Amino acid sequence: MFRINKFIKKGLACIVIAVNVLNMSLVSFANPLAETNGQIEDVKSFEWPEAPEIVGEAAIIMEAETGAILYQKDAYSKMYPASITKIITAIVAIENSSIDDIVTASEYAINSLPWDASKLPMEIGEELTFTDALYGLILKSGNDVANALAEHVVNKFKEKDPNSTTTFESLMTEYAKKAGALNTNFSNPHGLHEDDHYTTAYDMAMIVKSATKNELFAKVWGSGSYLMSATNKYPKDYTIRHTHQLLREDSPLYYEYAIGGKTGYTDEAQRTLVTHSKKGDMSIITVVLKSTTKDIFNDTMSLVNYAFDNFEKAKISDIDPRFEEATDRLSNIFGCNKEDKLVKPIAASFEDLKVSVDLFNSVANSGVAGEVTYSFGEYYLGKTSMLMSAEKEQIIFGEAANTMPEEEEEDNILIINVKYVLAGMLVLLGIVMLFMAIRKMRINHAKRNRYAKKNKRRDVWR
Repeated sequence: MFRINKFIKKGLACIVIAVNVLNMSLVSFANPLAETNGQIEDVKSFEWPEAPEIVGEAAIIMEAETGAILYQKDAYSKMYPASITKIITAIVAIENSSIDDIVTASEYAINSLPWDASKLPMEIGEELTFTDALYGLILKSGNDVANALAEHVVNKFKEKDPNSTTTFESLMTEYAKKAGALNTNFSNPHGLHEDDHYTTAYDMAMIVKSATKNELFAKVWGSGSYLMSATNKYPKDYTIRHTHQLLREDSPLYYEYAIGGKTGYTDEAQRTLVTHSKKGDMSIITVVLKSTTKDIFNDTMSLVNYAFDNFEKAKISDIDPRFEEATDRLSNIFGCNKEDKLVKPIAASFEDLKVSVDLFNSVANSGVAGEVTYSFGEYYLGKTSMLMSAEKEQIIFGEAANTMPEEEEEDNILIINVKYVLAGMLVLLGIVMLFMAIRKMRINHAKRNRYAKKNKRRDVWR
């Protein structure tokens, strides 16, 4: 019996080893350093750069291209945005209007606002070009312009469908969700306080990450000043200046790397500030919420300088050894988009990062085998897709017969993968050993039956 159990154990062991060999390419891709369920364990030899202390109650630093999060302070807590709301008002208006449109201020757009609310100002019936309206919204933070733009967009929906029930606020919230916001709801286009008008520092960073891809938006919110055209109510051109001090060259707080931003204030929200800065290939979004007039610009500059001084961007294909060029046709099966990047601390090596691999259920014909995410502790740094070339996909999934390159068909090249041959041999060996164990069990069982019958006959003749 001991020998039979030994055969069974050896046979099962061979099959288990074979399965591991077959999965070796995926497992080794997921984890060449330390196996932890498709991840690389955190290496404690490196500490995250120490961030500056800030006054704002919530804040975030996000790299705009990769979405990497380099700093966060209560970034997922619900906060009131105040006039940084107008960022999303602007991008929703841009996406639902024409540059040639004329925006007209209604009585409601003007008179529904508190007397002390920030205004361009516009008069009832005043007409602005769409471009001028955007500048008045962002640079001057005109609540009257926000109302006029919202009404303009809703009226365009009603022109297409008189029964339309679309509200501007629903378009704002929908855009935020598509941009990646997790806990945001907008109930007006200007940001004046309402209890159900809220967002988070993370959500605002995601909204800005999306909005700044629009060239018109990026141009408007990056301008320190703008010359407004004369209107049907005001006969002269006039200049307006940005309320964001880091963008104004005439301001003592002017910051050379700032390329866009928006200010905000209400009694409930306190000071809020969103800023986009760029230095080299680093594109940094900072959001600071519920701060003070005295500190918010200094807080922002401290955070931006912290990002520029301590972090760098790198192409994933250049630093992740999994995506090095293959030395043969089936080694390093997976590739990645060579333009995908991550952001990491300058002092950190690649081995300091945590790598998580999400393998998809189906690979054949899709070209994408999974997704690789890079992080450090709570900080997301970047991601890329695991791509499989058509040639390797066909070889692995047996579809290369009619699509193999012509020169390889002529040369009759036989491709042998040692791992698969070894796995097959181990499976075969395991099956043979199991068969021998079963055969041995049947022989022993037959012997026991014959022996029992002989003993029975002897008992009868006694």
